[in-house]
Amino acid sequence: MTRTASGNDVALALIGQDIMFLRRFAHSVTAAPEHAVVPIFCLHNYMCLIIHESHRALRHVNPDLADMLAYDCTPAIVS
Repeated sequence: MTRTASGNDVALALIGQDIMFLRRFAHSVTAAPEHAVVPIFCLHNYMCLIIHESHRALRHVNPDLADMLAYDCTPAIVS
């Protein structure tokens, strides 16, 4: 964990938990693609919200990292 203000550490920990959830979900989808349509449909909006809110929080904690992770997709993430 980085040495930042305690609120930033909390934000980074929560972002990490969300990323791990998305990673586990992506693994499940790739492990059983024939059963993936309904879960993807149901979780699509939630996944978009995770990405949007995590990027927004990360921009306050570490703007350079947020820009690096967003590649050239920042306009789609923040809108």
